[in-house]
Amino acid sequence: MHVAEKDVLYDMVKIVKKKVRTSLLPLLLLYPDFHVKEKILILIDTWQEAFGVPRARYPQYYSAYEELLRAGAVFPPRTESLTEIQNARGIMDVLSEMLNAIGPGNKEGIRQEVVVDLVDQCRTYKQRVVHLVNSTSDESLLCQGLALNDNLQRLLAKHESIAKTEKLKPGPVQALVNLDAPLIYTGDSKQSDGG
Repeated sequence: MHVAEKDVLYDMVKIVKKKVRTSLLPLLLLYPDFHVKEKILILIDTWQEAFGVPRARYPQYYSAYEELLRAGAVFPPRTESLTEIQNARGIMDVLSEMLNAIGPGNKEGIRQEVVVDLVDQCRTYKQRVVHLVNSTSDESLLCQGLALNDNLQRLLAKHESIAKTEKLKPGPVQALVNLDAPLIYTGDSKQSDGG
């Protein structure tokens, strides 16, 4: 099963760069295939954001995005609120996994640069979510924002808990029975038979 062909990105760029003859424009609006370009633009924009920047692991997505911009392509506007919620969830999931792996009391693990960066990003997203919740009139977005805010708050509290928890220092181990104490012999060797 093929998920994607090797040259799919190149083919997508080619489709978007094709000029639509204005005489066919009214006819194309009647067919759903007209929206293919818009969907391609959304995909390329999403990919370049996720995998982008010229020196990233997959620079071809950024290059395709830049090529289309130079060719005059107009990318559809993003729904920033939903994108921010999705980004925050992704960062939150990564931080949650890392905190679970670090475990309580591991101060060295909690100070790792990647963990510190993720915590900072979560704090920033928490502020953005509070602003979103206070300014949106979209009920669905409001519910998602409130749930995300609660989850971010719990995750940041977990981080604080790990950061503040000190490793328990083991005290001297005490035996349940003092082996150095003298044996006390009562002299009573009778055992009760129960009858």
